[in-house]
Amino acid sequence: MLFTNKQQASEKVKHFAETMLLRRNVEADRTWFYTMERFMSFLWEHKQDYFPNFQEREVNDYIDHLRNLEKTPSEIQRNIEVILTYGSYANKELDRTKLDFDFLEKLDSATVEEEKDLLHTEGLLFEKILSTQKEMGENVGSDHGLLRSQMRNYLMYRLVLETGLDIEELITLKAEGLQEDGHLFIHNRSLPLSTNLYQLLKEYLEYRKKYDEPLHMNWAVAEVDSLQGRGSINEDEIMKEFHAVELPKKLEIIETLLGEQLALEEEVFQLEMNSDDTPLEKIEVLEEEIDDIVEKINQLKAVLVLERKKDEFIFHPRMFVSDSYQNMELDFVDEVMKMEAFPVKILQYTVAKKWEDEGIKPGTITKFLGQKGNLLTGGGSTKDFDEVIKAGFTFPERQFRI
Repeated sequence: MLFTNKQQASEKVKHFAETMLLRRNVEADRTWFYTMERFMSFLWEHKQDYFPNFQEREVNDYIDHLRNLEKTPSEIQRNIEVILTYGSYANKELDRTKLDFDFLEKLDSATVEEEKDLLHTEGLLFEKILSTQKEMGENVGSDHGLLRSQMRNYLMYRLVLETGLDIEELITLKAEGLQEDGHLFIHNRSLPLSTNLYQLLKEYLEYRKKYDEPLHMNWAVAEVDSLQGRGSINEDEIMKEFHAVELPKKLEIIETLLGEQLALEEEVFQLEMNSDDTPLEKIEVLEEEIDDIVEKINQLKAVLVLERKKDEFIFHPRMFVSDSYQNMELDFVDEVMKMEAFPVKILQYTVAKKWEDEGIKPGTITKFLGQKGNLLTGGGSTKDFDEVIKAGFTFPERQFRI
């Protein structure tokens, strides 16, 4: 029965985190999920008689537990703030005044507390890609937009954690910035990449070059169909011939059909003027012919629009694009990273703390975070590169298999 309660508690924590992420008046992120998971594990291990219930006493015991783990006051405060929010969500209102903690403690830079949380999130992001690929089967281009966005989200996550890029750099990063020597050029900096991340970025760009234009045309077809109120564009023999001729001939064909339409409409008008002598069936036949011509004209016009849109397609030069193939905005990236992983600033602080804990010099960290120009300048830069890469987070070797 207890194990069932643990499963139920875990599901409730997951639902809590997902709900908070969707609330615009709450500054939630994925750290909330891991914070509550750890708190529930603490209750399970130390407070089984009460699990999954808790009051101020259990929270105070958890505060002592966090202090024993040498968590900073600000880290403890963030944990407790999340637990208090969960309490309200689960109708367990707690009295702050009964908690053994100074809630006026000034917060320092937030980080992801456990490296396993970063690895778990990386796995979830990559699993989304694999799941979409499996659903698509051999027709790789069928859901290109979704797959491209999922790869983008995964790569942005890896880039921030391995290089410290900020949001402004993510949205301005160019595809041509990926260098043959395994570096990534951004503004005035040339950043080293891990071998696996470099390979993944190459695969991602190859995929974009192959499927961005077909996706653009799929959107164009959907847009034209929507404007026409039709399900799809015909591909009969006349349409195929229309595709093959030059623009002046296309316009001539449309003008001829318009002439036929006007002639039939005039004939119907004259017949209706003499309605006493005209069988209704004859008028109906003529009106059907008019409808067929109008439909054909709309189809031919749609071909002209699609051909123009095809000519307009230009491969987007940015490394990462929005879901609608536009430049990404700051708010868009912030929202995507918060919903899919962690806020970019938290990831930046986390990797900077990791480098600092591993003994990387503050000056080198500053260069990697884009505050001191090109890391390639000056003596010993290659050594700096190697040290930072080795000191950072290590992720499983991945392949997009596309």
